[in-house]
Amino acid sequence: MTCSIEPIVSIKQLACRGVAFVLMTCCLLNLSAPVANGEALERELLRTARTVLEYSRERGYQNIGVLKFRVKKGEESPSDKVGPLNHSLPDRLELGLILANKVQAPIGIVRNASEVAAQIEGANHLDAEGRQLLFADTYPLAWGETLVTPDAFVTGVVQFRPGLDKMTVAIAVFDRSGGKLEPVAQFDADTTPAELTDIGESFSTRGLFDERQLKFTDSSETQKAQVAVVQQATQVRLESASFPLTEPGCPLTLDIAYDGKVMPIEVRDGRAFVREPQTNQVVTLTLRRKPNDKQRYAAVLKVNGENTLGRERQNDLHCTKWVLEPDSDPTKPNIIKGYFVGKKHDQVQTFRVLSKADSKARAIDYGNDVGTISLVVFRELSAKEPALAEDILGDDADLFAAIAKGAFTPDKPKSLDALKQQLIDFRLKGLIVEGETVEGKTRKVEFKTDPLPVFSATITYYRPE
Repeated sequence: MTCSIEPIVSIKQLACRGVAFVLMTCCLLNLSAPVANGEALERELLRTARTVLEYSRERGYQNIGVLKFRVKKGEESPSDKVGPLNHSLPDRLELGLILANKVQAPIGIVRNASEVAAQIEGANHLDAEGRQLLFADTYPLAWGETLVTPDAFVTGVVQFRPGLDKMTVAIAVFDRSGGKLEPVAQFDADTTPAELTDIGESFSTRGLFDERQLKFTDSSETQKAQVAVVQQATQVRLESASFPLTEPGCPLTLDIAYDGKVMPIEVRDGRAFVREPQTNQVVTLTLRRKPNDKQRYAAVLKVNGENTLGRERQNDLHCTKWVLEPDSDPTKPNIIKGYFVGKKHDQVQTFRVLSKADSKARAIDYGNDVGTISLVVFRELSAKEPALAEDILGDDADLFAAIAKGAFTPDKPKSLDALKQQLIDFRLKGLIVEGETVEGKTRKVEFKTDPLPVFSATITYYRPE
């Protein structure tokens, strides 16, 4: 059995004192984050998208969908539940397919094919019978209202080297003819802090760069930072470095409580675990600043890969963030009781626990449940520190940036052309109405984000024996 925390379907206005206090203490960030240099992964995803589209045209495919990827870390077996990367990388490839598509006579791109596949009993792209079942249903396109039965599906496997410093992404396609998965593309990319978080790895950068002023417009400096972070994550894994939340210098604490009782976080083999909640238990997450730290921080807190602000599934750097001010009272808790949703984040979908049985007969679970809580914290750049340049990416800068953000627009347009423009524009916009406040308790503030996280901590649920 595994347990997932899901929101209660009914939405209620903010009323409870604890949630209101969070909103008074932590302000919502809605600024476009700078674009990281050296987007080798985004470049390769766009190139791969063009290859997949060309492959599809040659075979006469009218509509295609992208399914969940499996991920393999070092010598571990490939898994569909390593972390958010199982879904986030397919999402970014899907964005690449949309952005690289031809407006005239486009190939239809299914939006989130895995969501439909998760409802098909026995669906499994690893064997012929399971593959056929995937073609037995209809799927929504990314634009318009049309439902289609795809002619082919795209999927992939991500292989991380034992040191986690590099990954190899292999892309394959299969169609309704009943044949095997056909390899279409493969590429290598350096691992960035974002990918480490998305595969459930934890790290801290405190002390690594205290004496440095990294020039993030300089790809060599950015690469040095990424290498140092990967090495630190490996040390955490090998227990030669502390888990970030247990470090004395960690600027924040995170409490996970069930029915008001704080649960112990157990660290073993370099990973953190918390006992999974029982069905119907009330789950709350509490962020606290530690005293005597004058740095301004912005935090992304995700449950099952979804941001507690807006239920975003995109790259942490581009997510809406809780901003924790240095003058906030560290003795008072910032309690988060659910997902803050709506254009003004003025509604809360409280966490609810749902249990489900693992099916050994099902080789692939296409669902979104990743069974983790993750906290990624960023510091604020000073006024003198340069932001990242966006003009270093060449002619496809807008496309790379849209893929890097990894987010789809909230509104579904009627045409591919409109969707492409929305995706390019959406990377520079957020979801909060400009300058508005909600009941005097939330406000948008400026925060110039350092793209290198202060720390990333992932906690995984486990079922006690």
